[in-house]
Amino acid sequence: NFSVASMAGEAARSGGEAPASVEQAADFIAALLDAAGVQRAALVGHSWGALVGLEAAARLKERITHLVLVGVAHPMKVSPALLQASIDEPEKAL
Repeated sequence: NFSVASMAGEAARSGGEAPASVEQAADFIAALLDAAGVQRAALVGHSWGALVGLEAAARLKERITHLVLVGVAHPMKVSPALLQASIDEPEKAL
């Protein structure tokens, strides 16, 4: 089985707000797996999602069978224009 979760997209569809921290996003992943009845899963995280994947895997331990981290670097460079857009117009920054 395969599923894709966009935390910001899910929040927009539900009328809620996107997670404000890596920890909140990891809670979202855990709740999503619980709601779907998924006992074991492979996670793939890109950029900020990679941090979320690491946190979720640390919390969910044996429930996570594989972890793929894409587009991860330290320090993670982000365009100044994108950072400003995330402040001024968060929906456009997505």
